[in-house]
Amino acid sequence: MVRDLASSSVQLVVRKERIANSELPPVPNQRIASGTLIWPNIVLCAAHTLENFQDMKVDIEKDVEILMFFECTAQTSPAGNLRCTFDKWPKCNVLATDPQAKVTKLLELGNTNEMDYGLLEIDWKSRDLIAGTNTQVVTLPRIPMIPRPGRRLSTQLVLIGHPWDTSSEGEPTQATVGNLNRQWGPNPYTEKGQEYGYASFCAFRGFSGGGIFNDAGELVGILSGEPKNYSPLFAAGKAFLELGSLASKKRTWKHGKEEFTKPVSDRIRSWFSDAPPLNNQDPHPNAVFRK
Repeated sequence: MVRDLASSSVQLVVRKERIANSELPPVPNQRIASGTLIWPNIVLCAAHTLENFQDMKVDIEKDVEILMFFECTAQTSPAGNLRCTFDKWPKCNVLATDPQAKVTKLLELGNTNEMDYGLLEIDWKSRDLIAGTNTQVVTLPRIPMIPRPGRRLSTQLVLIGHPWDTSSEGEPTQATVGNLNRQWGPNPYTEKGQEYGYASFCAFRGFSGGGIFNDAGELVGILSGEPKNYSPLFAAGKAFLELGSLASKKRTWKHGKEEFTKPVSDRIRSWFSDAPPLNNQDPHPNAVFRK
């Protein structure tokens, strides 16, 4: 099951053309953060990683690409012990794939200190249009299994993500199992709210935004981060935004004497209702995948 779930995992890559003009080190195609493909042209990730891009003067809608199936050949991927240290992750000397898509639009950006999520619209590089239709046929190394959303947290959860990598080598997609230690907990940075779960994942920089799955293979969360080591939350493990909470979350505001309420994310709420994660202002492209 994990290999199927990993097929929806992506890395956010900063294009090398932008490196020289940003505050990032001058190395090509930096693989910086994780995300999950939740629709043929939509990636779910963490808000704090996108805010970091903005802080580093990276234009998200022009300079970020999407890499899927970050895998190695048998000759370049030693087994590794998968212990919770960087030097134990298996390494690739030759990357098996290059970015297959580019980010074209920032659809939604939450907030690190509240709802730590973002939604990106992507455009595939290798595609054809079926004659007489609006359906794109996208060619990929293998066909991704786009996950269904879920609200139920199992006692053990699977995190799928990618270590930060700025070297000429690369590290393949990683999966780590964590025990659920807390549900409906606070934001790890502000210690407010009750939209976050905590689990004992082995995860490092670069895993932020990675998808978290329950024992039924449903996508139930996205990795946010770790509380400060002096926080009472630190012992609970890594924090993740519970997607069921995000789908239910509403904002209320007043205008004069009237009070208004609307979902924090129409797109996520729609996705949880077995509909596309889109709203009325979005285009509705249709895409199918082939190898």
